[in-house]
Amino acid sequence: MTPQQTQEVKEKIIEAVPEIMELKFGCKIETNKKYSKEFYLGKFSERSYIFCGSNGEFCETYPESKNNIKILGRPIQLADILIAINQKKPRVFIQLDQDGVIYKGEYECMDTVLARWDLSKDFDNQSDETKTFIYNILIN
Repeated sequence: MTPQQTQEVKEKIIEAVPEIMELKFGCKIETNKKYSKEFYLGKFSERSYIFCGSNGEFCETYPESKNNIKILGRPIQLADILIAINQKKPRVFIQLDQDGVIYKGEYECMDTVLARWDLSKDFDNQSDETKTFIYNILIN
């Protein structure tokens, strides 16, 4: 899966679930800070936003200075994918078991594994096979 294809899928999902890009708890941002460039929103109050960087660095910004940051959004989860698939192809029928295995739609075809969604990971950290499966549904 190419980075461009991954970006196409993300754009489709964000179109279906625009809340992904809202500045709220769990949202990832990019700043022009010297050490960390990416932070996660950790605390939000009317007075300020507190972000935590991957190296433990903190960043505080104020709602009125929101222009100094680039919103990258929160991680894309399985629920977001399912909402996007339902909007794009409401008649697609797939089955997902408790282990994240995605099967062909009919009950009789449950031996046909289409992809495996690692339930402990977001979209960015899924296998290329799983991302390609989602790409083929949402883009093709």
